[in-house]
Amino acid sequence: MKKSLKILFSVFWVLTGFVNAGAQPVWMRFVSSLTGKCLEFPYTCAFSGSKGSYTMSGDVKLQGDSYVISAANYNIYCDGHSLWEQDEDNMEVVISPAEIASGDNAAVNPVSLLKSFDTQYDAKSVSQVVEGGKSLVQVVFVPKSATKSVLQIASMTCWFSEKTASPIIVKAVIKFADGSVSNFSFPSMKLTGKLPAQTFRLDENSLKSDWIVTDTR
Repeated sequence: MKKSLKILFSVFWVLTGFVNAGAQPVWMRFVSSLTGKCLEFPYTCAFSGSKGSYTMSGDVKLQGDSYVISAANYNIYCDGHSLWEQDEDNMEVVISPAEIASGDNAAVNPVSLLKSFDTQYDAKSVSQVVEGGKSLVQVVFVPKSATKSVLQIASMTCWFSEKTASPIIVKAVIKFADGSVSNFSFPSMKLTGKLPAQTFRLDENSLKSDWIVTDTR
């Protein structure tokens, strides 16, 4: 009997471990997968608001608090402390504290979504949906009651795919308090090893003398 109880107790703990592992929400598993890694992905964002509509696309490298966004003649570098916005068309660079992204650029910055939804928002609803023949997990997030979003986000809806080893986000819709909407799509996402810290900084000394650099730090 004692041996049977030991076996039963061991089985109970094994089963409990599986239940707890499976109980972790898909968005938290996504966040956990980023630890010690660099997430690389292309994106497209269609923004519509009172000031008009436009579309941006580019490529992102996200590593902890650091990231690089490379778009058409517009790049953003952030090393977790400082943020460089590089406008190649106008040959201008604006340097600001890491938490600041200027103007409407913040609304189309995919990192604004990925770096905040797990800490500043609560999941309002979770559902399994099928879109384009693909099974996805749709999660609607709303700001935490104690959180005041800098971007005044009213809600965020993310669609997660669990077909890969780690969950990935395939698209997201952000609705702002003023009625503006950002529609993000992520054709692919992949995790790689950590990149050197200098990857996420813009070396102002590498710019030609006719560039205008404004440092607001």
